[in-house]
Amino acid sequence: MLYRKLGKSDLIVSEVALGTMTWGEQVTEEQAHAQLNMAVDEYGVNFIDTAELYPVPADPDTHGLSEKIVGSWLKNRKRSDVIIATKVTGYSDVLTWLRKDGGPVRLTAAQINEAVEGSLKRLGTDYIDLLQLHWPDRYLNLFGVDLYDRSVSNLLSFLCFFFGGRRRGGGWGGERLGRRGGMCGIESSV
Repeated sequence: MLYRKLGKSDLIVSEVALGTMTWGEQVTEEQAHAQLNMAVDEYGVNFIDTAELYPVPADPDTHGLSEKIVGSWLKNRKRSDVIIATKVTGYSDVLTWLRKDGGPVRLTAAQINEAVEGSLKRLGTDYIDLLQLHWPDRYLNLFGVDLYDRSVSNLLSFLCFFFGGRRRGGGWGGERLGRRGGMCGIESSV
């Protein structure tokens, strides 16, 4: 396996990450543990990608199961041997069951904090290596709209948030979000 430094961070990650998007829905915990064991022990993968919303399709009864499965596997592993990346869900009027207040999902300081606390609990760990925005907090279905809640910047600094770690919204929108971190005084790590 080849490894690379992740951006400007100190993280050294395998060139291949193991995704968990279907764990808990189409893939059982036993099957997922077998996949993790094979990827880590036989192929040298050290980079595991998950999200608070997984598995898909998104469902109030199954969300977070992928993180729980990773967490149950981690109980028998040395935590520092793997890099865990997870994602905070972006804006949604549909996923109202995801947050305690029952309202729309937004990338506000309070909701990011709630997401991180939930992920830490499900993963059974006291730290997340890479926290990402699953998709930006767009209020219109357009790329390049820069309408992010500025109150988030203090929380992001506290969490050592990696603005460069982002999915779905890359290209110009993702690059713009990365620059937004600098505007808030937060140095991009990735």
